[in-house]
Amino acid sequence: MVRWPGFVCACVALCALVACGGSDAASKASSSSAPTSSASTPPPSTTAPTTTTTFVPALAGSGDVFFVSPSKNIGCSLSETGARCDIGDRTWAPPPKPSSCEVDFGQGVTVVGTSPATLTCAGDTVLVGDDVLDYGHLVTRGDFECRSATTGMSCRNVKTNHGFSLAKEKYTLT
Repeated sequence: MVRWPGFVCACVALCALVACGGSDAASKASSSSAPTSSASTPPPSTTAPTTTTTFVPALAGSGDVFFVSPSKNIGCSLSETGARCDIGDRTWAPPPKPSSCEVDFGQGVTVVGTSPATLTCAGDTVLVGDDVLDYGHLVTRGDFECRSATTGMSCRNVKTNHGFSLAKEKYTLT
């Protein structure tokens, strides 16, 4: 496990800002250290797009890392409690926003704990930072991993296999 002095404190402060709808400037300023490692295995198989009317709030927890895809169209946050990725430019549309979601809906996807993945309801974004997760590489935190591929970003809980894939053309939830 790699440890960065002061990084956890900065991440805890950032997570508190993100969970409370903190500013984009604060999120961008604190999103500079994403560990990566090489992997030669392909991303998990994908399924047809699924719609949902459930949501989870923005990720909050300690030890988050932030990174973007090489195209910089997908940005993600990964921690030991889950993963969230948001997308900037897409050709698909999310289902209607649930009445229980009072902020933005469907700008990304989230998987938390042992629950299945859902579309994101959040008043912030994780499409921030300059650290790139190169195609063919993955980053892990606890039971969660995110893998970058030319076909999009895939994140999952490796124990439950609940997760998602996100691309300009489609998203999938498991």
